[in-house]
Amino acid sequence: MRNEWRCRLLLISSAVLIFCTGLWSESPSSSTIEEQIHHAKTYFWLGIKENGNMDALHRGSTYLKKALQLLEMESSLSIEERASLEREIAILESDLFEQRELSFDTFYGIFPLTRLLVPTLFSDAAAAGTFEMIDDPDIIAATTAAAKLSEAILDRWSSQPQFDIVLNSIPRNPALENEVLYAFSALPKLYVHNTLEVMEQLTPEQLEAYRANAIDPEIKNRLCEGFGISRLLVVTIRLNDLVDDNYFFSLNGRLYDRRQDESIASVSRMGFCRDRREQFGTLTCINGLLLIAALASFALLYRLRRKAWPAFPLFPLIPFAGFFVGRTTPWVLIPVLSSIAPPPENLAKLSFWWPCLFGIVIFAGPVIIFRLAGARLNFLTRCFNMNARGGAVGAAIGTGVCAYLAGPLFLLKPEQALEALLPLLLGGTFLFWLLGRVLDEEDREVPLAIGVLVGILSLAMGAAICCLNPSYLWMISTASILMMGGVLGGLECDPESPEETPSLALPDRHIPTTIDELIAHAENPTYHRFQDFNETWNRVEPLLGERTTRLALYGPAGRGKTAMARALIGKLRQDSGKRRRKIALLAGECPQPLEKKVEVSYAPFQQALARHFRVNILTPPEAQMTQIDSALEGLFDSVVPFAGLLLPSGEETYNAPASKEEIFLSIARTLRKLAEKQHVILFIDDAHWLDEASKELLLYLLQEFPSGGQVPLAVVVTGRDVKELDDLGFGECSCEVKKLEDLQRIDLLETSLGLARATAKRIVRETGDLEGEDKGGLFWLFHVIVHLARLQAFELDKNGFTWTAEYRKKEQLPLPDEMRSALEEELKQFPRYRPVLECAACLGLEFRGSVLAESLEIGRLEMLQLLGKIEEETGIIRDIGESDDIYSFKSSFMLQVIRKTLRIEAQGPKSSEVPQVIREYHARVASALEAMADKSPAEFFAMAGHFYAAGARYAERGHRYCLQAARTACTSKSLYDFPRAHQYLEMAEECLTILGHDDGIAVERLTVRFQEAHVTSRQRLEVAEEGLQYMEQQGNEAIPFSLLTLVTRAYYDAGNPTSGQEWFAAAAQLGARMIQQSTTPCERAEGLHFVGISLPLNQPAEREENLRESLILLNELPAENLQAQALLARVANSLAEQLSRGKSVEIRDEAQRLFKQSIAIKEHPELMDRTGLAMSHGGLGRLHLLFSDPPDIPNARHHLAEDLRLSEKIGDVGGQSQMHTLLGDCTLKDETGNEVGNLRKARGHYERAMELAEELADAGTSHFFFAGAGLFECLYKLEAKNYWEALGNKILEVAHKSSIPKPPATRLASFLNLLDPDKTGAWHRELSEHIQKVIQQ
Repeated sequence: MRNEWRCRLLLISSAVLIFCTGLWSESPSSSTIEEQIHHAKTYFWLGIKENGNMDALHRGSTYLKKALQLLEMESSLSIEERASLEREIAILESDLFEQRELSFDTFYGIFPLTRLLVPTLFSDAAAAGTFEMIDDPDIIAATTAAAKLSEAILDRWSSQPQFDIVLNSIPRNPALENEVLYAFSALPKLYVHNTLEVMEQLTPEQLEAYRANAIDPEIKNRLCEGFGISRLLVVTIRLNDLVDDNYFFSLNGRLYDRRQDESIASVSRMGFCRDRREQFGTLTCINGLLLIAALASFALLYRLRRKAWPAFPLFPLIPFAGFFVGRTTPWVLIPVLSSIAPPPENLAKLSFWWPCLFGIVIFAGPVIIFRLAGARLNFLTRCFNMNARGGAVGAAIGTGVCAYLAGPLFLLKPEQALEALLPLLLGGTFLFWLLGRVLDEEDREVPLAIGVLVGILSLAMGAAICCLNPSYLWMISTASILMMGGVLGGLECDPESPEETPSLALPDRHIPTTIDELIAHAENPTYHRFQDFNETWNRVEPLLGERTTRLALYGPAGRGKTAMARALIGKLRQDSGKRRRKIALLAGECPQPLEKKVEVSYAPFQQALARHFRVNILTPPEAQMTQIDSALEGLFDSVVPFAGLLLPSGEETYNAPASKEEIFLSIARTLRKLAEKQHVILFIDDAHWLDEASKELLLYLLQEFPSGGQVPLAVVVTGRDVKELDDLGFGECSCEVKKLEDLQRIDLLETSLGLARATAKRIVRETGDLEGEDKGGLFWLFHVIVHLARLQAFELDKNGFTWTAEYRKKEQLPLPDEMRSALEEELKQFPRYRPVLECAACLGLEFRGSVLAESLEIGRLEMLQLLGKIEEETGIIRDIGESDDIYSFKSSFMLQVIRKTLRIEAQGPKSSEVPQVIREYHARVASALEAMADKSPAEFFAMAGHFYAAGARYAERGHRYCLQAARTACTSKSLYDFPRAHQYLEMAEECLTILGHDDGIAVERLTVRFQEAHVTSRQRLEVAEEGLQYMEQQGNEAIPFSLLTLVTRAYYDAGNPTSGQEWFAAAAQLGARMIQQSTTPCERAEGLHFVGISLPLNQPAEREENLRESLILLNELPAENLQAQALLARVANSLAEQLSRGKSVEIRDEAQRLFKQSIAIKEHPELMDRTGLAMSHGGLGRLHLLFSDPPDIPNARHHLAEDLRLSEKIGDVGGQSQMHTLLGDCTLKDETGNEVGNLRKARGHYERAMELAEELADAGTSHFFFAGAGLFECLYKLEAKNYWEALGNKILEVAHKSSIPKPPATRLASFLNLLDPDKTGAWHRELSEHIQKVIQQ
């Protein structure tokens, strides 16, 4: 009762305040304070009107706080005015607090969205409550108040036969008065006099007073007299407030009697309207976007599930229907729920069941309705069948439901609507997708138990929606996706997806682990999938999506067409089985036509249909008719045409009734009937042997069932001639079964037979791609493996089957006798081509046609024509089309047979087993290569080999070119093939023996050793000692300047990893000797360079002086002098290294410029000095990392990484170790990123640097210590105490053998000093003592 009276007082005070606002002249500040209070009152009444809207009540309190703040700042008010305002604010805040206390735990307080879910457009015209999106909000608010006022008038004065009413509005709004007039006029007992009638009765002055709502007795009397009435109801339409797009109108009716001056009664009603017109366009766009999302999600999920895109009219009809159902069924379902909705003032804890029930109804209801409607409409079109597409349909329905819920969301809280709609769309659509799959009769991968879990999650989702809390929605949506994803993860995994495993074998393949199993697998290999399988799979996959498809596989005999077709059919069966769909396979083979025998009409179709329907075509016709009748029961009415196809053609009694047209129609009808219940595959093998009748039938079926149709039928055929398949109607649906590439054959042997990759590579390389009349290349490949396995050529290790020790040494694998015999017989058939094949065999597996022509003194054009004939007639060789002028034997086995048959050997001049004609072939080939200009390294190697094999007559040239080949192998920066260089030196030595020289290649041997040590950083100390011994043996004799340079470099290299000053000192002395012995500026510059880089570091001026003098000499030489340019690059690099330590920015800038100059020269195509490039990039990296202030980490990392890449390419192990250490330092100094992450990355670099340093043994100790110091810092900062002792002992062990350089010793000491010796152990004390000695020296 107290609250009711308080509300009445507030209403009266509000009306008085509004009335007096126009009469009082307040100060601006007072007016502002009262405006805030007025807004607070508006939200108070709005909160009550909406049954305890917590948001409105909170907004009211916000405006009161603003009023208090303004009141505290206002100093011009009197004490009475201030006290009055404070009292009014306190009373209003008390009322707001009381309303919040009453509402916060009520049904509408906890679940605010329910106030917009219960009413619907069909049960209430004011479904949106106080919200308006289309009409003018002021009209809606005023007419709402008018409707309430008219109802109150009729209730209060029900005995009154008629009321005469006049209207006015404050502020004046004629349009609003007209709207209210229409609202009152709808009731017969209310008669409203319009403005024109009022104007006719009043003078202008009286009319002005009337519009100001100042109704005096004279105005009242004139109106009553003019209208001829005794009583008049004056209704004033007043805009109480307009705040935050919320309109608050009140209609006050005062009843006047002609006999009394004052009004005798009054009645008032309020009307509210929230302006949401801006949201109309947004909601329209949201609905449109969600419709697009429904179409897209349906297509995508359909594609993922059915492995085919939906076809018209399935798309877009079904997703649109699903979206429509989801969008509209809530209008039907919610009225049912509203009938049991709890009152708004109920406690939420007693009413929470309704939002939960709402969640179940809103999620399950639309899907169930669609499922039931689909079952009813399926007789019209099969597109409404939800089976096999339930998940995709469910997702479309889900987006429709989200489109419905978007309306209440944008009406109630537009600022939070998108934030709430996104998790609702993700989680809700996911639940709809699952529910659709649960209700899908053909989807048994999702058990019905998942439906229970979906229901539980729907309960929570419903409560979260009604709470309108985005955090709750995100939490429940995420939980739904994670929980259901975890459950489904164990139910649906398809490792057989061709997109994911393009070259994996079938899942049930067992990798052999014994020789017997290897033989068994090679004799009966299983099909292996490669990329062409995926391409053909895309042709037949639409069958799973209820589509008609066709595929023709073509290629030569033995290519694997049938195996691929059967693999495709097997996968179709497997995937169809997962969808609980059966496959009807009708498979038939075309018999090979034989001479003098009549072909059998419809042979493959007879076989296919007989197998499927279990009709034995060898039984008597009467029995066959019984079998056919039983098999085809329910398919069609008459079996006679069908019998005409199945029965042998000689049985006229049963064949006559079936004409060709009847047979075709009956087969088509049979396939169509079969396809109604299952997927159908018609497979015809060896279609190149199709009889004419079968061709006509197949052509008819392809026309009857066009590709892309709605009948789930796949027609698969194999054949050899693509033109014949095109004539049958396959056209673009024909796919060639391609010959396997070498890598594919290697993968096949590795993954299916378990061969080690190196073993598989060798077998593939030597077997080649042989193909015969009836045996493909894979037949010979597996045949060779069986042969080798039976010879015990394999043994099993951790990498798979690899060679035994005996076969690892063999240069040629033994040929299977069957293959050898076949190749020998093939070779014997072409004696006229023997000279060409002999000379080509001398050239090797691949050879150039022009070289062969020059060697045999045949014109090039004539030779090319001859090679073309050999390829066409014999297939022994082939033209490598992608390489100009290059031909190849079809396999190394073929080359092996030719060489053995023709006694072709590539032995040196000492051998007496090589026929003279073969020697001559080698001599001619070598001479032909020698005559060619622009010789590549490969041609030098070839010339050396051929002159070596040409015999004693060519021993001198053999020696010369073998030495040249050795130099090329070890100095060519793209090769650095030192084993080959040593091999050529051995060959040169044999040639020298023939020429009568015992040891004429000592210098060359030493040169190769020097170059190998310099590039690989291996055995540098040993090589330097060899150089020292050589110098001592020569005594005072002058040695070649080139050798002197190599010895000097060897001394320098020996000192580099160990910082051994004795080696540097020797290098400096040899550099001075080079200066004295030099005869050209370039040679002098070389000597100055070695002196400059070998002098001690504590002599920087002398080092820089020598390097600058060398640089000046080289800059004066022409740029065309490549030798001088290469040296200039090295000198610039060395000077840059020296200047990098400079203290001034100018000196370091010069160092950076010199590094870049060095890199630019080394990148010259004719130089391409990878070793030098690595050094320059490393120097730039060190400059940016160690000598820049602050360190330039990005640039340092770039150049150090480039140095590492180049070092890996040239095999420089020392360089790799050094770069890993510096990259670790770079990562430690990097202040970006996570500190722990950086420490772990740096640790990886240091550990790798130590591994590489250990590979170098003694030559890598310096790298080892630098890396070890960095690793210890990482382990200390990571607090990896378990690793400290092992690393400390390891460093100590190496330190006992080689001294620790001072920089890593200092770094180690800084962290060892931080450890407690009593807790770490003996290693700590011993290592600390050792390091202190190093630092003190």
